[in-house]
Amino acid sequence: MKLRYFVARRLVLTVFVLFGISVITFLLTHTVPSNPAALWAGSHATQAQIDQAAQQLGLNKPLYVQYFDFLMGVLRGDLGTSIRTQQPVAQDIVQFLPATFELVMVSMFIAVAVGIPIGVLSAKRRNTAADHSSRIFAMSGVSIPVFWLGMLLQLLFYSHFGLLPLQGRVTDAVVAAHPLSKITGFVLVDAVIQGNVPVFVDAAQHILLPAVTLSYASLAIITRMTRSSMLETLEEEYMTVHDAFGLSDRQMTYKYALKNSLNSVLTVLGLSFGYLLGGSVLVESIFSWPGLGRYIVRSIYATDYPAVMGVTLVFAAMYILINLLVDVAYAYLNPRIRSQGGSA
Repeated sequence: MKLRYFVARRLVLTVFVLFGISVITFLLTHTVPSNPAALWAGSHATQAQIDQAAQQLGLNKPLYVQYFDFLMGVLRGDLGTSIRTQQPVAQDIVQFLPATFELVMVSMFIAVAVGIPIGVLSAKRRNTAADHSSRIFAMSGVSIPVFWLGMLLQLLFYSHFGLLPLQGRVTDAVVAAHPLSKITGFVLVDAVIQGNVPVFVDAAQHILLPAVTLSYASLAIITRMTRSSMLETLEEEYMTVHDAFGLSDRQMTYKYALKNSLNSVLTVLGLSFGYLLGGSVLVESIFSWPGLGRYIVRSIYATDYPAVMGVTLVFAAMYILINLLVDVAYAYLNPRIRSQGGSA
């Protein structure tokens, strides 16, 4: 199967997956006992005003008609209007998505930059103190609840040591003293583009604790998978042949063993991205991070189902896209897959 056909097939399947997710999310949000029309009308609204709001929002229509209207809106790029903010959901997503994406990408970078080297070290020094320590570290990563870790880091690095900020994305006073123009929406990237060192340093300090909290579980999983794949690869016969040819330990480890182990690690990276997106909901609430995770939590409390559905579809689309990119990357890392035309 040619690579382009594989990608096309996956994109077609993505449409059906998103359709199924939209149906499930729509039914769940509409079965919750609540009255969104009352929230829309205001706290002191009369019954007549609430009824008028329900008609305006289309809540007086049959459920299947409401879903059809929502689906037609999605096809037009309209995710509806948020009941809580009374702004288009698409506009809210554009506003809050950069903060979440920046946090997720920094967390992924930490997980990869730390997890893979630890996994390689653990495999190279099997059954040593370093190996045992890395396995304990990996087990703790999948065992410690993210909310407990986040609050522990806040207690240590803010309350006890006073080294890092408690919450937020950037200090208002720093931005006021060193104005930053919005170019990409990513504070770190915009600060680098504009050469704004004070804002970059302040934003880096703010993102460190939530990124470490969010990345810890994925880091542990990547460490375990790297170790397992490296051990399996190092025991292959061709590695013995390379050793007989007198290749250096560094060449055998990084040019051959690690490269051939990356297929399994890539699978974990795709799954980890989904975990990071889901985990951002809790982490952003703990650190008051102004992203989609915090936005959807507030929307759930307010039974703002258009916002909940919109963010859910965006998260699902991002997760599917990342996993598609991971599958395509197989073709470039594995010669056997590439010779078959990129089939997975």
